[in-house]
Amino acid sequence: PAPRPPQGSQAHRRIRPGDEKIDGGVVKHLKVQADDICGLDCIGVLAGTILGDSTIYDVTVSGFLFAEDESEGHAGGIAGMTDGQTGRVIVENCTADGIVIQSLGENGYVGGISGKTRRADLVDNTAYTQDGASNRIQGKGYVGGIAGNMDQVNVYNSYVDGTIGGNGSRAVGGIVGLYESGNLVLARFAGDISRTNQGASACEGTFL
Repeated sequence: PAPRPPQGSQAHRRIRPGDEKIDGGVVKHLKVQADDICGLDCIGVLAGTILGDSTIYDVTVSGFLFAEDESEGHAGGIAGMTDGQTGRVIVENCTADGIVIQSLGENGYVGGISGKTRRADLVDNTAYTQDGASNRIQGKGYVGGIAGNMDQVNVYNSYVDGTIGGNGSRAVGGIVGLYESGNLVLARFAGDISRTNQGASACEGTFL
C-alpha cells in the first residue's frame, strides 16, 4: 500500500520513514517509531536526506538503523545527511530516544541526530542510546552523539546519554565525530566513549 503522511507532519510532501528526501520542507510535532531500517547510504528514521531551507521541529524518533555501504554509509536518527546547500537546515527541539545505529562505512558519518551535516543549525536536541555491544551509536567512520561531523554547522544546547562508538571507529566524539567548522555552545555528554583502538588518530571530534 502507498505510504500515508504521518500524523502531525507539515512537510510539503509525504514522508516515508528512512528513505524519503525533505527539500525545503517543514516537519513539526511528530513522533516516528521504527523497527529496523537498513540500506546502503543516507539512512535516517525521519528521512534519508534533509536539504535546503528545511525546518524540523519537535520531532522524536526511535529505532534501529543499519547502513551497509562500506565506503560512505551515512546514518542519523533524524536524517542520514543534512545539508542546507545555499540555505540552512534547522533541526530544533528533536529527540532520538533509544536510537541504535550501526554503519559499515569507513568514510561514513554517524550521529544520534544527523549523520553527514553541513550548513545546519542543531538546536536543543537530545540523543539517548543504549550501552550494549551492538545496541549503541557506532560505525566504522566518524561517530558523534549528536552529529557525525560539523561543516559550517552550529550546535546549541545539546544532550547525549549512552555509549558512543566502538572498536574500529575512525574517530568518536560524545557530541560530534569530526569537527570542521562552526560553533558548539552548551552541550552535555553524560555517556561513555567506547574504545576505538585507533589511538591518537581518533581524536578529531568534540567531547572525546
